[in-house]
Amino acid sequence: MALKDSHILCVDIGSDSVKAAEFSQPRAGSILLEKYALMENGLGDLSPDDPEFKVSVIETIRNLILANGFLAKNVYLSISGQNAFIRFVKVPAMTDEPEKIQRLLEFEAKQNIPFDENEIAYDSQIIFTDTENAQVEAMFAIIKSSDAETYMQCMEKLKKKVENVEIAATASYNACKFNGVGVEQCEMVLNIGGRSSTLIFIDGDKFFVRTFLTAGHAITQQISKEFNISYTEAEELKIRHGFVGLGGAYEEPDSVVASTVSKIIRNVMTRLHGEIIRTVNVYRAGGGRKPEKMYLTGGSSVMKYTPHFFSEKLRIPVEYLNPFQVIAISPSVNKEDLASMAHLFSEVVGLSMRNAVACPVGISLIPPARKAREEMAKRMPYFYGSCLALLFCVFVIYWNFWNQEHKAMVRKAEYESKSMSIKDRTNLVQKSNSTLNSQLSEFKDIAALVADRGRWYNILSAIQYNETLKCGLPAGVWFTSIRGIESIAGAARTNESADNQFGFFPAASNSGQNAETGMVNYIEFKGHIIVLSPDDDPNRKTKSSREIHEELLNYIGSCGIFEPFTESDRFKLQDKIDTPKSGQNISTFTIEAKLKVPYKR
Repeated sequence: MALKDSHILCVDIGSDSVKAAEFSQPRAGSILLEKYALMENGLGDLSPDDPEFKVSVIETIRNLILANGFLAKNVYLSISGQNAFIRFVKVPAMTDEPEKIQRLLEFEAKQNIPFDENEIAYDSQIIFTDTENAQVEAMFAIIKSSDAETYMQCMEKLKKKVENVEIAATASYNACKFNGVGVEQCEMVLNIGGRSSTLIFIDGDKFFVRTFLTAGHAITQQISKEFNISYTEAEELKIRHGFVGLGGAYEEPDSVVASTVSKIIRNVMTRLHGEIIRTVNVYRAGGGRKPEKMYLTGGSSVMKYTPHFFSEKLRIPVEYLNPFQVIAISPSVNKEDLASMAHLFSEVVGLSMRNAVACPVGISLIPPARKAREEMAKRMPYFYGSCLALLFCVFVIYWNFWNQEHKAMVRKAEYESKSMSIKDRTNLVQKSNSTLNSQLSEFKDIAALVADRGRWYNILSAIQYNETLKCGLPAGVWFTSIRGIESIAGAARTNESADNQFGFFPAASNSGQNAETGMVNYIEFKGHIIVLSPDDDPNRKTKSSREIHEELLNYIGSCGIFEPFTESDRFKLQDKIDTPKSGQNISTFTIEAKLKVPYKR
């Protein structure tokens, strides 16, 4: 998939040189070479483990990019096979699910990686699935995290962003696949570099790689030893006189130096040929087909007669690889100069493919720590967005609570105001009610007085004429005294006494002990009864004083003002009647009748 910025910079970091090329993507799936450059490291005989080695490589990268004006921001890196560890394994194809196969490969990788997992960056790739033997062939690629981190930091200082890191062998393989290498037959690609050589087998979907330390550096060391000169002088001598000696019946050069150098180169190439033969045997033992052709790449492969030497030894066609066959070339690029060194840029072309199309091998060797940081950086916008969303939610909740509290406070203030108003009104009502009760009490007292004003009239009227009996007082009765009393005479006593022989005691519940102080509860009647003889009134039946007294009690009790007299009252009264003396017909009586409604004095 193309990046938003269609220009990319592809850099191959070799042990003796750094190669870079800038590509653009005019349209989806197409690649255009804009510019390219190559710069020697000038490391001399320094070991890759020497601290100055990395410093020199980084300086070369910086100078190469700045000197050639590469402007692309996105960078793809490949690292020399000398700094990489590649291993091919076969695992049982126990499942068809890619995720489970990947987990199986990760387990297998941990078993085969001879380094501390925290110090390396590694990735795996399924190369080929053998359905007949139920096996999956996979590749593990490993580099030191420190190496990748160093080169990535160098790019960052140059304001570049590294999109991917891989090894030279896989980048070269991708370039070869897109250029049609190994499509119909098994073919090899030999990259003879400065300090290592890499042999790649391409046979359809099959892929195999092996790296040897036999390369251009070994030739320079042999020349330096043979002529007893410095490494730099030996390198210049190799460049000036270097070619692969043909040997056998071929005529040697006139120059002794050139003849010696050519023999040294041939000896080293012979050792390299031996490594190739052993690797071919290993590959074929694993089920691979016999290679039918070989392509040469790498800086040390440019020595004269190199293709002839390997073609003669391997007995197969050998030629230089041109990786730019599927790449469009910008008009600003000198095609003749590019053709002379095209075979040096197979890794760079393979890197450019990663930006445009899906590649057969898509490993990524970015250090795990950096991957984690980049993954975190990708997630940071979502994290910040989540934080903002959380803060917004907190703000909404806070605002909601504050709004509710504010509304509650407003309502509380309204209710308090209404409550104060109601309290004021309640106090006013209570005050008015108290005034009303006082006035009602006064009114009742006055009303009672007004009612009592006609009480005696009512009493006397009721005594004068009984509405119930429809008659007046019994004949022969007249009153001498009618008065209100609080309690009956002798109320403190519980039974009759001779001191009250003309009265009677009502029921205990009506005794004076329960009388309300200042209230008139009884009306006391005093009077006389005259007993008429037949001689006085021939038409009247003669009645005794007791009978007249009984009639008077019935009359008073039924007039509706007084409580009726009980049988006990009547019985007691009969014992208290004052019988007239001999020769007299008048008796006296005292009756205390209880009012149904007492009244105040």
